[in-house]
Amino acid sequence: MNIQETNRQSGPGSQPGGGVAEDPKSQDRLSSPLTQKIDEAEQPVKTGLFDKRKVADKDVLYLVDQLAIMFETGLNLLLALDCLAVQTKNPALRRVVVELRDAIKEGSSLADAMANFPKVFSPVCVNMVRAGEVSGNMDEMLRRLSEYLDREIETRSQIKSALSYPVVMLCMAFLVVAFLIIYVFPKFSVFFEGHEELLPAPTRLFLWVGMACKAYWKYIVPAVVALGVGVFFLLKEQKVREALDRFFLIVPFLGNLISKASLSRSFHLLAVLLHGGIPILEALRLSQEVAGNAIFRRSWQRVSTDLENGKDFATPLKENPYIPMSEVQMLSLGERSGHLSTVLTKLSKHYEREISHAIKSLLKFVEPALIICMGFLVGLIVMSLILPIFAISKCQG
Repeated sequence: MNIQETNRQSGPGSQPGGGVAEDPKSQDRLSSPLTQKIDEAEQPVKTGLFDKRKVADKDVLYLVDQLAIMFETGLNLLLALDCLAVQTKNPALRRVVVELRDAIKEGSSLADAMANFPKVFSPVCVNMVRAGEVSGNMDEMLRRLSEYLDREIETRSQIKSALSYPVVMLCMAFLVVAFLIIYVFPKFSVFFEGHEELLPAPTRLFLWVGMACKAYWKYIVPAVVALGVGVFFLLKEQKVREALDRFFLIVPFLGNLISKASLSRSFHLLAVLLHGGIPILEALRLSQEVAGNAIFRRSWQRVSTDLENGKDFATPLKENPYIPMSEVQMLSLGERSGHLSTVLTKLSKHYEREISHAIKSLLKFVEPALIICMGFLVGLIVMSLILPIFAISKCQG
C-alpha cells in the first residue's frame, strides 16, 4: 500500500504524509512510555573513539522484515517507524530510522526518504518500495524484498565461508614460510660459512632471500605497500576487472561457483521485480548491478538493448556460454506464455541448490590441494636446512 492508503486505513485519526492526527485517544496512547522512549531514541548517541558501527545488510533485512510485519498488521507507517526507533539496538540504524520518520512527516514518500541513504538502501530496495507505494501492495512488496535480502545474505555467506578456508590456509602458509626464511635461515649462515660449495641451490636461494629481507626491510616494506596500493587502483580499471572476471570463470571449480552465483542472483532479482510490477527494462538494469561479473552484466545489457529494439528476451542469452541452452528455451517459453517471472523463480531456486553443490566440490578440491602444497613447501625448506648440515658433518668427520 502507498503512504496515503496507509493513512486512510489508519482511520479518521490520520494526516497526509503518514502522520497521526490530533485525536485525543491516539495522543493518550502515544504520550506514555513509548513517547518517552522515542524521545530517548532521538537523542545523539555517544560513541567511543573507535566505534565505527555501520548499517550492515543484516540490519537492513531486520528493518524491512519488521516493516513488513507491521504493515501486515495494519500499523500506521509513522507509528511503525517510532517503534523501530525505540527497539533498534544499532545506533547507526536508529539514526536512519529517525531520519526516515522525519522525512515522511515532512511529506516525503518512504521510497524517496530511503533514496537519501544510498549507502544503506540499494536501488533494488528503493525501487521495490516505490513499486509497492504505487501498486498499493506495500506489505506484499516488503515481504518479497525481505525474502530477496535474506537469500542474498545467505548466498553471500555461503560463498564467503567457502573461500575463507583457502584464504586462511594461504595466509598461514605465507607466515610459516616467511618465519623460516627470514628468522630461521639467517641463524644458520654462520654454520654454513666456508662450506658454500656443499650447499644445494634451494639452500643458497633461501639464505640469500633471508639475508636480503633482514638487511633491506626498510626498503622492502614501503615497496610492498606501494605495490599493494598500485594493485588496488589497477583493479578499479574496467578493462582489468573484465579480464579478471573472464579469468575467474575459467578457473576449475571456482568458475563454476561464480557463474551459478551470478545467475542465481540475477534470476531471483528479476523474478521479484517482475512479480512486483516493475517494468522489465528497469528490472534488467537493476539485475545488471547484482550480477557481480562483467560477462553476465554484458548479457543483461544485450537483453535490455534487444527488448528496446522490439526483440525477445531469451535470444541474447544464447551468446552466453555459461547459460545452458535448455534454460534459454525455458525462458523463451515463459516469455511467450506470460509466465516469465515464474520460470525465473524456479531457475533461481535451482541455482541456489547448485551453489551448495559447487561449494562442496570446491572444498573437496581445495582442502587436499592446499595441504599438499603446504607440506611440500615446508618440507622443501626443512630439507634445505637438514641436508647441508649432514653434508658438512660428513666433511668434518
